[in-house]
Amino acid sequence: MRMILKPWILGAMFLPAQLAAQEPQSPDIIYSIRLFDTVLAYAPPPWVTTPEDVANVETFRNQVKTQNGTEAFVLEFIPKGESFEDWSRLYAVFAETPLDGTLEGYRNGQFQTYLNACTDAMWQISTSTPEDVTLFSVFCPSYKNDPATGEVAVFAMLMHEKTLVKNYYHMRVPAYRLEDLQGAPGDIPLPVDEVRRAMTAISRAQLVPAP
Repeated sequence: MRMILKPWILGAMFLPAQLAAQEPQSPDIIYSIRLFDTVLAYAPPPWVTTPEDVANVETFRNQVKTQNGTEAFVLEFIPKGESFEDWSRLYAVFAETPLDGTLEGYRNGQFQTYLNACTDAMWQISTSTPEDVTLFSVFCPSYKNDPATGEVAVFAMLMHEKTLVKNYYHMRVPAYRLEDLQGAPGDIPLPVDEVRRAMTAISRAQLVPAP
């Protein structure tokens, strides 16, 4: 387990030169959705890079009452033509209410799922966000139950009173080593531009009370 605390910037902990380059352009589109007593404004999925790409998604939506008595909602996006049983990219909005825990506690719970599922998981947390927002990225070099596959994920967690909202992106990739993330330009075993687009998209999430 490794933990790195640095500002949430596009020159992230790996690939400083590459990720510090100009941000990829994204369409001037913001989605909005009411989530219980809040409204979330969020960017399109990272693979939506032009207005014409907006239709290039499959979606899944569900709202349930949990065993703990809370209400939970999820809206998921995957690239068109993929399935929710076997996706390469998944972008989602999740909300649950009422909750009594802390934002830090829910974030640590998210980390624990990766520690349980991955070999040598590592994460990066922004140190420059308001108290009710946390932004972080997770690097999973390989799944314990699928050693040939790894993951990169980017999360925004936001809280308003007793409602927790998450905007997040999972990207499955061939297994890699953490040491390779410090390699020379062109040798990094991850789609760097896509990671940067994901960071940009997730960092645009904003939560306000519902009118």
